[in-house]
Amino acid sequence: MKKDNILLLVAVLAYSYLFYQQYAALNVLIFNLLLIGCQLVIQPALRQEKTWLWVAICSLITSINLVWHNSSIAFIAHIFSLVVLAGIRLYPNSSLLVSAFNAVYSLIGSLIFSVIESIKPGRVETSRSWVSSAFSLKLMVPPALTVVFFFIYRIANPAFAAITDRMLDGWPSGAWILFTFLGFVLLFSFFYPIAIEEIVNQDLSTPDGLSRKRSRMRRIFKLPALKTEYQLSWLSFALLNGLVLFVNLTDAYYLLIARTLPEGVIYSEYVHQGIYSLIFSIILAISVILYFFRGNLNFYQNNRPLKVLAYGWIIQNFFLVVAAAIKTSLYVSQYGLTHKRIGVFIYLLLTVIGLCITYIKIYVCKNNWFIFRKTSWAFYAVFVVATFVNWNRIITDHNLSHVNKLQDVDINYLITLPDSNTDQLMVFLQGSPEKLTRDQQVEISRKKALFLNRHRETEWQSWNYDDMRLAQALK
Repeated sequence: MKKDNILLLVAVLAYSYLFYQQYAALNVLIFNLLLIGCQLVIQPALRQEKTWLWVAICSLITSINLVWHNSSIAFIAHIFSLVVLAGIRLYPNSSLLVSAFNAVYSLIGSLIFSVIESIKPGRVETSRSWVSSAFSLKLMVPPALTVVFFFIYRIANPAFAAITDRMLDGWPSGAWILFTFLGFVLLFSFFYPIAIEEIVNQDLSTPDGLSRKRSRMRRIFKLPALKTEYQLSWLSFALLNGLVLFVNLTDAYYLLIARTLPEGVIYSEYVHQGIYSLIFSIILAISVILYFFRGNLNFYQNNRPLKVLAYGWIIQNFFLVVAAAIKTSLYVSQYGLTHKRIGVFIYLLLTVIGLCITYIKIYVCKNNWFIFRKTSWAFYAVFVVATFVNWNRIITDHNLSHVNKLQDVDINYLITLPDSNTDQLMVFLQGSPEKLTRDQQVEISRKKALFLNRHRETEWQSWNYDDMRLAQALK
């Protein structure tokens, strides 16, 4: 058997052993190391590829943080890292979004195309890895047929079913077989990836730099198109700057001078509507800039006033972000932290990154693809960094420590958070039981009992540091 097939078999067996009826924890880190090692064995040249190394390191970081914090964000970030790692293997220099897209395409198509190739060779354009995978699928036909007829005979003959039940007592169950098969389907695309060549070639052949294009088309109307577009762009940015200046001055008045809300406006309305509008306005603002600076306007002889207006609009949008951050901080000071409010701060950080990259795009005359490449990697980096923090404990600590200052502490929300804050809730229960309802006291005690029961039944594959720390604190 080819080493790719052997490694696939090892990975499937490891997947089944590490994850069947287990939680995502230490097993994720071990399996991640195995997959990275398999990729290096199959393709040793990857250790020289900086982009692949960066993704592999981020994949390890997210898996380590999952073992450390046992958080949902670490799990999601790790899954995304594995997706990119699978997609970037064939073309290590491709961009993040293209690699992720190819990984999804590979997950959907690689097994299907390999089955087609194994049945009717030549029906699809196959690479050597596809041919090898198709051959390995042919080897699976005899045992697969045997398993199918085995279950048919069990249904048709009760005596045979009774005998085989005694023979197979202690053997893997049907659920384990299904779990292992699904693991094979998932891992097949990791070991036999495919890609849409046209998209990859377009990605690799498109530089970040922007060059002037001269149109050879014959114009019916002799209209100075570039000059007209410049005038329209200049007028648009001038009007938009005036509008956003008025918005910023309004926010500055209420936040810094009046230090109160407009009449009839409440905090939740002031924050939520402002954030939702900001999300739309920033995306629209960047889209407008990308449209006007997509081509030859970057090289127009007298375009400096236009660039100044564009810079001004970017800076004013930055002040919109600052105002939104202040509003959210005021809201948190009144009603406490939640995952959604933390998500707002992270979104505002991503917005600042996007605006900075847009500024650079205009300043150094980069194309729009430059924006997508750099922002996707920057956002991914923020996502990875966010896995270092145990957000559940930060939320609980902030809300319980400011319980006398906040207008409304949602204890029920804190109880519904993952187990990592159970010891904090128990300390609060013991120190301030009068601030909890009877039902809340019962739910906190129940949360503790459920965690300790689960922890006692946890096997080594599901070990993580946060659970160990929490069990020791509760005992």
